[in-house]
Amino acid sequence: MSGCASPDSRPLRERKKQHTSQRIHKEALRLALEAGSASQVTVRAICEAAEVSQRTFFNYYSSKPAAVLGIPGLSIPQEVRATFLSGEGDLVDDLCILIAGIIDDSGVGPEDHRGVKHLLRQDPELGFQMFSLLRSFRAELRDLVGTRSDLRTAGMVVALVFTAMPFCYFPAEGDDPSDRLLDRLRRSVKEIQHL
Repeated sequence: MSGCASPDSRPLRERKKQHTSQRIHKEALRLALEAGSASQVTVRAICEAAEVSQRTFFNYYSSKPAAVLGIPGLSIPQEVRATFLSGEGDLVDDLCILIAGIIDDSGVGPEDHRGVKHLLRQDPELGFQMFSLLRSFRAELRDLVGTRSDLRTAGMVVALVFTAMPFCYFPAEGDDPSDRLLDRLRRSVKEIQHL
């Protein structure tokens, strides 16, 4: 399995949309870090810093926490869905590949993850908001995995990978934080499986 197409192969319109989304996220994150909390930043301030209208902001992000966290309306691209459906490998590993590919293709980089991690430590409420934002994406993933297994197994596979996700951003002692997200996610899943 692989992620979405590389940014250079996408049409100009798609590259512009990704650039706008990244600009909004980066400004929201910067302002939240400066303020010490996402709750101390307004959508208006984010829009001014990113040089977009509030209407444009809400075309990309459902809320201020979504922009700070870099979680746009997540969905599984059709080509990624098709690749997953044609897979015959381990469900857990194939789901790790799918999720890591979507996150990598989002343009949210390691420096953003460090900033988000810092904010999550300072503002636990932001963590709860993150889980809420991911709820519908999680259901979509469960349904997709359920096409290759029964729904109970699909729910457990998705739960396992989602449980492992936060640990990708809080590396264990001795881990190399510059490792690819996929490698960190696979390691986190294995650690949980071995408990």
